[in-house]
Amino acid sequence: MITVTCPDPACSLDFEVGHGQAWRRVSCPACGAEGAAILAEVRRRFRTGDPGSALPQMRDNSVVVVLEDLRSVHNVGSILRTCDAFGADLVVMTGVTATPEHPKIARTALGAEQVVPWVWRADAPSAVGELQELGIEIVALERTDKAVPITELHIGLPFALVIGNEVAGVSGPVLAKASRHAAIPMLGSKSSLNASVAFAVALWQLRSGL
Repeated sequence: MITVTCPDPACSLDFEVGHGQAWRRVSCPACGAEGAAILAEVRRRFRTGDPGSALPQMRDNSVVVVLEDLRSVHNVGSILRTCDAFGADLVVMTGVTATPEHPKIARTALGAEQVVPWVWRADAPSAVGELQELGIEIVALERTDKAVPITELHIGLPFALVIGNEVAGVSGPVLAKASRHAAIPMLGSKSSLNASVAFAVALWQLRSGL
């Protein structure tokens, strides 16, 4: 949580904003004032603030998930439920991604938000670098020139799977750091899946190949 000040001089209320609110419209709970300036300040503060709690000790067979600026709280909840089902050891939530503190997470996480370990980081490139220092290989789920079909990707443990923003995808700095790029083969007219669906397909495939 961070504390921001209402932009209306007649109000100037100090109020708290959680990580999960950083991606959406933020309004003063007293007078309802809102604006681009206050939202920009919230996002700036989250990206440059406290890096969060330390990473838990990683094992040689750890599976980590990195969520980069996901906008949909429902996607985050679904991903947490999948992480619980497929045994992910840690979820690193970055940028404006809603954390389990968000009251709407439980609608799709269905309790997984209470059992899946997680930390928050201000930005994905730094989070990925932190994982690499621990010897964790980074796999970015993104359609790029370097991407191989997820069905052909053979990777050992430990690894971290990065899921990007629903519109922008995995960012360039994270793609540059990732040692592997993977894509899900598409047979229809569309070139992508919903983020939480794509994540479930990819994690199941990587898990089954171990």
